[in-house]
Amino acid sequence: MRTNRREQRRERKEQEQAAALAAQRSARKRKFLLVIVPFVIVALAIGLFQIGFSHFLVGMVLLAGFFCWLAIGLGAIGGSVQPRNRRNAGSIDYGKRG
Repeated sequence: MRTNRREQRRERKEQEQAAALAAQRSARKRKFLLVIVPFVIVALAIGLFQIGFSHFLVGMVLLAGFFCWLAIGLGAIGGSVQPRNRRNAGSIDYGKRG
């Protein structure tokens, strides 16, 4: 019986470590994208402008790139927030009352 509990504890710990490692990899990828996307979009817009496309098209590329960067940034913020513990009711904090 004890070995079974020990094995379960060990397996749970390994799963938690694997999940933490995956979360770190995901956070690094989001940070990398958050830094590299503006450079790629600006380079694309400069390239289109140099080729001779209209100012409107270049502006639309920059606007679309900004929205992509914004979505990645909001995802990075949302991905870094730790979920609250829902296992026990004591983890819910409603602040001061009265």
